[in-house]
Amino acid sequence: LTICTALAFSLFIFFNKANFTEASENKETGLFFARNYISHMMENETMSFNIFGLQKANAGVPLSGETVTSLAFDNNHIQISDYKVETGIRHKGYTLVNIIVDVRVSSDKP
Repeated sequence: LTICTALAFSLFIFFNKANFTEASENKETGLFFARNYISHMMENETMSFNIFGLQKANAGVPLSGETVTSLAFDNNHIQISDYKVETGIRHKGYTLVNIIVDVRVSSDKP
């Protein structure tokens, strides 16, 4: 819990805003990300990693496994085989969101 809290606060330092669209109502909600870097991935092997983000607690569409209907990276060499969306603690008006992503890398090119 302490690690998650520390991570949530560090996300405020370097954050980017991404938008997710809920398929059924076509509403958008914001999610704040830190700059995420993957330092090492094995080619042609599947691996899992976490992407943490923060969502305003009063957002119109709370993120969950039901509201996130697709996920993609802006890199054709990284294919997502599966993902899971979990929410965690709430603090000072924000909810911690954890996206667990299973990927396969076909090349080390960006």
